[in-house]
Amino acid sequence: MNTRWNRLVLIFFLASFPAFSAPVRVAVVPAENRTGDTNLDYIGDLLFNQLTVELFRCRDLELFERGRADLVFREQRLSPETLSDIRTAGPADLIVEGAFFSDPEGEKKSIELTARWLCETGGDKSVRREISSFEPAAILSAGEELVRELPVRDLGGEAKEPGIGEIRISGKKVAVTGFNNYSPRTGYDPLQKGIIYLIEERLGRNPALEVLEREKLGEISREISLAESLGAPRPDLCLPAADLLISGCFTFAGNEFILFARIIEVPSTRIAAVFCRRAPVSEVAATVRGVVEEIGDRLAGGRATKAPAAIYPATSEALLYYARGAELYDRGEYLPAIEYFNRAVVVDPGYTFGSYQAGRIYQEYLNLPGRAAGAYRQVLAGGPDPALREKTLLRLGMLSFRRLDDPEGAAGYFEEFLDEFPDSAYRDAVLNALGDACRRRGEYARALEAYRRALDSPGFNPLRGSLLVRAGQCLYRLEDYPGARDYFQQARDDHGGEIYSSEIGSLTVTVGEEAERYLSRLK
Repeated sequence: MNTRWNRLVLIFFLASFPAFSAPVRVAVVPAENRTGDTNLDYIGDLLFNQLTVELFRCRDLELFERGRADLVFREQRLSPETLSDIRTAGPADLIVEGAFFSDPEGEKKSIELTARWLCETGGDKSVRREISSFEPAAILSAGEELVRELPVRDLGGEAKEPGIGEIRISGKKVAVTGFNNYSPRTGYDPLQKGIIYLIEERLGRNPALEVLEREKLGEISREISLAESLGAPRPDLCLPAADLLISGCFTFAGNEFILFARIIEVPSTRIAAVFCRRAPVSEVAATVRGVVEEIGDRLAGGRATKAPAAIYPATSEALLYYARGAELYDRGEYLPAIEYFNRAVVVDPGYTFGSYQAGRIYQEYLNLPGRAAGAYRQVLAGGPDPALREKTLLRLGMLSFRRLDDPEGAAGYFEEFLDEFPDSAYRDAVLNALGDACRRRGEYARALEAYRRALDSPGFNPLRGSLLVRAGQCLYRLEDYPGARDYFQQARDDHGGEIYSSEIGSLTVTVGEEAERYLSRLK
């Protein structure tokens, strides 16, 4: 009898809502904190992420980014017009909002959700859940149950899993805006920036994408805040410089680690993909690694790639050390950052990316080329993934040649690079550097071969004028004067106005002037 009565109530509940053609556009607003304890504000955001995941499973619902949802919610609350007029102010068909409460003694706690339809007919429908505590486990469980009771879920048709939304990439600029720690475990705070670094590194391996710098994101965020404080009209609440936004949060429920992430399309502010992963705390590193790699695959068109061990630490301890190092590096505290990167390698010897980051700091910020070279050699000894090995060989070769005055060692690294990565975008630059290293050692025939290989490359080569002069110089040293004259004349005639650069620094002469100097010797 009770089951029959529940069915009748549900039918009446759904019948009170108008029919919509798919997709139904939904604005989810973080639950309002009505407890009086500001330390609990994070619960609204945590519940927002849970609602987003649960509603995203409904096939015919289209969810909007949080900023747009907030805007629609404020307009709906403040507008004195009818609901039909309000609907023209925002793009949503309905708002899902809520609040959470507690009594003065804190013994009873509850969360309430409201589905508010923005249309001429219809109204508000609320569901409420009383919970024992405001711990993440209880909050997330209540969120799942509350969404199931909302009629909006039934309008979505067949359920789907998170993360399978179609991402319409209208541009190439991606912004990773933040991952918050919504748990009392402050020891995991470094993950907030560590996850951002991992996603940026993964997406940076895709030549079709441009990852926006965090400094630029900070400037844009400040401009948005200023515009809002001045009441300036804005078409949306997204970062205008980006085409896709990536954000999320993580928390802990008992011994379980929970990670949320979402991809948002700009300027439509549509949530295109949602990821929610739950795993034991011991698998924090594997969980983060899986979500980061899945995001990268989604933005690469679904092409699966093996997660490179060099980029993603295998253990949770190594991941935390890496994340702490990334946080310190971002603040300009380079020596402590190196210490944490090295700790990550100690606890996870396969994590060669930690050594690579330490090498970069030694080279670019501390002017310690010897220590940088040592760190890069550790990377190569650890057997990194091909992308990291390519960058490391290039850095080590250039460092050996330009800073350590080791042309023989540099030539060896350059040749190893060319053997392993013949189609690299850096091929011509490496051939040029290989020729310079060999020429400094007096190996003119070997240098000539490198220059000729670079000259034979198809497409535009900005170094062509300098390469012609260098090849001519090698033939001059080898006493092949007719061949040298041909190279010098071609360099002068075709590239005479270009600046000529030596293997160390730039000379204040042009290609034509340098070629003419040798031609005068050959007369």
